[in-house]
Amino acid sequence: MNLRKVFSLEENEELYNNAITPKSCGGGDDFKYLALLGDFVLNLTLFNHFSKDEIKNSGELTKKIQSIHNEWTLCQLGDFLGIVDEMNPKDLNYKISDNEIKESIEALIGANNKIHTSSDNDVIVERLMDIIKENDFYDSNPVGKLIEFFHERGRDLTFPDPIRISKANEPPLFRCIIKESIEGEVFVIISKDLSRKCYARKDAAQKFLYKLGLTDKDGIGIKSRKKGVTSIPKLSLANEEIIFSKSSIGGGYFKQESMELSTETGEKIVEYAIRKAKEKPFFLLISLSGRLDTLSGSAWHASLPNGELILLHLKLDKHDYFDIGFAESK
Repeated sequence: MNLRKVFSLEENEELYNNAITPKSCGGGDDFKYLALLGDFVLNLTLFNHFSKDEIKNSGELTKKIQSIHNEWTLCQLGDFLGIVDEMNPKDLNYKISDNEIKESIEALIGANNKIHTSSDNDVIVERLMDIIKENDFYDSNPVGKLIEFFHERGRDLTFPDPIRISKANEPPLFRCIIKESIEGEVFVIISKDLSRKCYARKDAAQKFLYKLGLTDKDGIGIKSRKKGVTSIPKLSLANEEIIFSKSSIGGGYFKQESMELSTETGEKIVEYAIRKAKEKPFFLLISLSGRLDTLSGSAWHASLPNGELILLHLKLDKHDYFDIGFAESK
């Protein structure tokens, strides 16, 4: 989704960049100012919106505003809009926080306010509210509801701390398991594996409420993040950091065998090589190793949390060539 278009910032690149650059990405006072402005504008716009429904009770108005303007809802909205994909942390291993996503949404609203009218702000906020409603990004607070359910029955519910189930060098995934008995019936509730402890708690609580017949939603909907969730290890040949598997070109797994070039097309080997290099470059190298005595080499393959890495070493006519290839996992 085009963030610039969503917030009507296509013509002001500087404001847009300031709004998506929190401290972890090198931002400073400009970001803080826009986030503070957006916080005020969003509250005021939501106040005016809900006042149209003739809600006069201050407590009810506050709840309505907070149903939209809270970290959970704006974080889910930010994930949906792909805001993390636009951010560039200074530390590649850093995971963008929920609060930074929330403040960036506010900063984008603030940036819009700097160059557009209040009626334009209203359109932007209405657009965001529609997305929140369509995707049910409201914070229904299932943890609080479940604790209240137990309190009404004279019992305390202590949520277990979600456990990390992913390895240290993998993107973080947490699972929350609740074991409780109610009127003799034992419940074992297991959350989905999610990127944050708070998400795992919410999912387990929502599943528990569903089991008790107190909601029609079996769990929470979380959109995974392409960035922020992924931990990128330092590139090193140390075995404890990346495990490489080795194959050989011209030997090892790819044994040298007699290979005949098709004569149906009448291609010269250079023409064949150019054509195949565009389609399957690695296959081409393996094929040529069977045709050319002067070509040999090795390849190291490593599966990383966010993709596949190939280190390639070729020896051609006594000259050594090295290259690195990387592609994201599908």
